[in-house]
Parts: sequence; C-alpha cells; structure tokens
Amino acid sequence: ILLVLEIELDLDGTSEVIRAIEIFFTVLFLLEALLKILALGFLLHPGSYLRDVLNCMDFIVAITGPVVLAIDGVNIRSARLLRLARPLRTVRALKSVRHFLATIASPTPLILDGLLLLFFIMFIFAIRGVGIWRDAYQQRCYFNTDAPKGMWVLASPPQYCSLSPGNALGQCRVGVCTINRDMAEDPILNYDTVGNAMLLVMKIISLDGWPTDMFKGQSTSNTSATALYFVIITIISCTITKNLMLAVLAIAISLSRRKTEGTGGFDLAQHPSLSNDTPTSPTVPVHHAVVPQRALSSPTTDLKLGRCNLPQMHIA
Repeated sequence: ILLVLEIELDLDGTSEVIRAIEIFFTVLFLLEALLKILALGFLLHPGSYLRDVLNCMDFIVAITGPVVLAIDGVNIRSARLLRLARPLRTVRALKSVRHFLATIASPTPLILDGLLLLFFIMFIFAIRGVGIWRDAYQQRCYFNTDAPKGMWVLASPPQYCSLSPGNALGQCRVGVCTINRDMAEDPILNYDTVGNAMLLVMKIISLDGWPTDMFKGQSTSNTSATALYFVIITIISCTITKNLMLAVLAIAISLSRRKTEGTGGFDLAQHPSLSNDTPTSPTVPVHHAVVPQRALSSPTTDLKLGRCNLPQMHIA
C-alpha cells in the first residue's frame, strides 16, 4: 500500500510521511528478529531461528528494509520492489495460507524424483535424435551454390531437404540440397549436439509447435524411426510424465488434508491383530475351573471328566 501511495499519489509531503512510516516498520521488524535470535539462537542448534521456514521469510523481510532505505537515498526506484517481500509476513498469521504452502512443499522429494525421471527420458531421446538428425536441420535448398556460402540464395519457399536420393519427401523442388550452417534457420534448436538436442526435446515435450519439428525431421530423414520418435516422445514424455506429476501433487494434497482433519493413514501399530506376528482369528479366553481334590476322585466326577478308574485285580 505504501508503494502504491508513493508512486501514484506523489503529493507534497507525502514522501516524507511514507518514509517515516517505513522507518518505523523497518525498526519494528529488525527488533522482532533480534529478539527471536536472542531467544532461539541463530542457526547452529535444532530449534534455532533460521531452522523455521517462516522465520527465514521474516528475516528476509527484516534485512531488505534497511537495504531499501539505503537505496532510496541513491534514487534507484526499481530496487524499491524489495518492499513487496513484506506481505510474506502475513503467511504466519493466515492458517490457510500456511496449509497451502505446506501442501506445496510436502511432495518436493517426489517431484524431484519425477523431474529426474523426465531428465533421463529427455537425455535418451536427445542422444537418439543426434544419431538420426545430426546436421540434418542445416540441410535446405539453395541457389548459386558455386559462390561462397555467405552468398548462397535460399530457395523460395524455404524447404528442408534430404541428401539421400531415396527420400522422395525431402527432394528439392527447385535448387540444390546442401548443408550451410552459416544460414541456419535456428542455430540452437537442432540435433547437432546433445545440449541443443536437449533444448529441442524440451520444446517438443511442451507441445510448442512439435508438428513443425516432426515435418522437418521427415523432410530430412524420412524413415520409420522418424515417425516413431515423435509419437513416442509426445506419449511418454508429455502425457505419462505430466500425469505422474499431477498424481504426486494430488496424493500430497490428499495426505495433507487428512493430516489436517485428524484422519491420517492407517497405522498398523495401533491394530496388532492385523500384524504377521499375531493370528488374525479371534482368541477365545480359556477359564480354568478349580475342583476340589476329593471331588476328583469320586466315581461321578470321573464319569463327568471322561475318566475310567478300573479296580485293581490281584491274581494269586
């Protein structure tokens, strides 16, 4: 608000009032940060000031305040945009915003794994593309090829072509097909090197004009591998990988919502009856009856307990 007032309402005396308010808030933020550092410690031990993400944001806001005031004396107005970091302090007060930021930050390891997988796929397709189209994107139809390369005349309309006579799609309608790197249409997005190929594969994954790149590839090398290359790269790298990223975010949001609502995941430790060490069938308690010794020796008791006492017979 102060930044808008200073730029849009630059009246007499307004800048002095705004500067006094900025000095007040700057001193207040620095004092708050200093008290927290004295109470919690700065960085080294657990629970210190900079171990908390929200404290790091507050520290950045507190440090940028004196920087902005010092820069204002030099009249570098663009650097005053550092004041926009001050609204970040509202994250601590708004529980919903803190929950949203925690939800975004929680799946970071899974997202990094997905990006690593995407990089590996891009690297494979880049190496394969270099093997198929190395120097192929520099092949176009030219006139006056006997002159130095800088004086060649590009055929109209410009056409990518193939040096192989068997490629009917890549034959020049007019002119001669040859390689001229000095007059390349795009010296960066090509398959001449692995680095350039990685950039081109990234462009294809984003679906930014990938049919044009496919037509270039078919014109310079009309093989079965050309069509399969672009079809596979759009299916695997674009569809599957992006859906994988969306699935990771959806799982993270669901888990964070369950944690917030207090209905977290199933804990096996809280249900020992489902563990492998404990039988899943219910156990019937066994009650042991206490019977007097005299009752056990009576005939009636012997019959009830299923025992048979035969009389002792003495044979002379």
